[in-house]
Amino acid sequence: MRVQQVLVPTVVTFAAVGFMAPTASASNASSSVSYGGVVRGTASWTDVTDNLCVTATGGDGINIATAKIRPANGSGPSFTISDLTDTSGGQCTGNLSIPEDRAYILTLQWDSEGGVRRTATPKNFYT
Repeated sequence: MRVQQVLVPTVVTFAAVGFMAPTASASNASSSVSYGGVVRGTASWTDVTDNLCVTATGGDGINIATAKIRPANGSGPSFTISDLTDTSGGQCTGNLSIPEDRAYILTLQWDSEGGVRRTATPKNFYT
C-alpha cells in the first residue's frame, strides 16, 4: 500500500511536466528586398537591444525602405522606421519599449522614386 501512495504522485508529476507547452524564446529577425537582382532594402530586429533598423540601398534617384514591427495578434504597440538612399548607413530606432515574450511580425517595403514597390515576405519572431 505504501508503494502505491509513493508512485501515484510521481506519475502525476511526470505526466504534468510532459504536457507543458514550450516557452517561446526571444529571437532576432532580418529581412531583405531585391529589385533587378540587387538588394534594395534591409531590415533587422535585434532582441537584446530592442532595436529596429532599416537601410535603403541602390537604385536610381531617391528610394525609401520602410520597416515595421507589429504584434502577431494585433494587440499592442507597433513601430515603423524609414530610410532614404541618400542617408548614410541606414536608420535605427534605439531601445524600444516593447512587451517581452510576445510574437511579432517584421515587414519591409521598398519604394523607388520611379514608382516601383517591392515587399519582402513577413518574418515572425519573439521579443
